[in-house]
Amino acid sequence: MTKVWRVGTEANQRLETLGLDPDDLLTPIDLAIGDARSCTALDAPSASAFIFWSRLNRYFREGVKPKQWLATNADQILRAINPTRDFALTAVSGSGAIGDPHGKVRTKNPKGAAFASLVKVNSRLFGPSPQPVIPGLRLASDDAVHVRASAFADMPLWVLLYRRHGEELHAELSLPTDINCKTVAEWEERIMLEPVPYPGGPNSLDIFLDEEEDQDDLDIAVDWR
Repeated sequence: MTKVWRVGTEANQRLETLGLDPDDLLTPIDLAIGDARSCTALDAPSASAFIFWSRLNRYFREGVKPKQWLATNADQILRAINPTRDFALTAVSGSGAIGDPHGKVRTKNPKGAAFASLVKVNSRLFGPSPQPVIPGLRLASDDAVHVRASAFADMPLWVLLYRRHGEELHAELSLPTDINCKTVAEWEERIMLEPVPYPGGPNSLDIFLDEEEDQDDLDIAVDWR
């Protein structure tokens, strides 16, 4: 049964065990909303969706950099790597009852083979017959990461799901364990976050898009400077 951590103290305490506090997630959401709302009808139809996804991942990774988190874009999945190197986090759009502890949720857009492989790692580590958690990776340095995509193949992945609902942006941090027909719909844990205001603007359509393309053995260099 999925473990659900409700908004407030319960969720905050669970985030703390992951080395996070609510503002680490809510502040990037608020900043990304501002960027997405700058789009107008003269932008590409999916511009606000793409900008929100990209900037949310960027602002989160920038915000946790002082806490010694690192980053990778391996397989075109924008991930932050926690300081102990034993899990990663990425933000993607969701569907269903995002942020509602009583509802079901799934990822909104189809996921590729690389994303599916990461979910299978979670299933192996946290499923009915869990295996020991793989030790954290030793990366090149805290200033720049020079690794191949395969180095992250066995790292657990948390997903920051988001969805606009009316005049609010709903979000939760969840741990996926199963993917079916390129959609994640099974979760080991769900941590609810407070809704963030998302007032209407020049482009107020509820369209969020996250796009990734599988690229095997891609060399990645992420420079934090």
